[in-house]
Amino acid sequence: MTRWHDVVVVGGGNAGISLAARLRRLGCPDVCVVTPDQDHLYRPLLNFVAGGQAPFDRLTRPMRDVVPEGATWEASPAVAVDTDAREVTLASGTRIGYTDLVLAPGLEPDVAATPGLTEAIELG
Repeated sequence: MTRWHDVVVVGGGNAGISLAARLRRLGCPDVCVVTPDQDHLYRPLLNFVAGGQAPFDRLTRPMRDVVPEGATWEASPAVAVDTDAREVTLASGTRIGYTDLVLAPGLEPDVAATPGLTEAIELG
């Protein structure tokens, strides 16, 4: 069985959450955010952390607190998109149909790729 939503946003980062909130404010009644993350990392604040203007612990908030009111949160990774069937398949096996789809999966940081970054973060 496939659940259906007007808009499915894959990604719970700044782009996905901001878009979902904007759609809700514009009156879209049925928005679903797909992200397995339990915590939202507010990456724009990283500049202030690096500059010593904000503490590192202010970067995260529980995802349930940032998913826009009235939007549905699916806490499972998206593993496939079938554009012909207009469905997103989640790792849980759930299939979600959509009228419109936004892919905003963001980035997976590779801290180890920058020499010294792991140590610098541990000091912060």
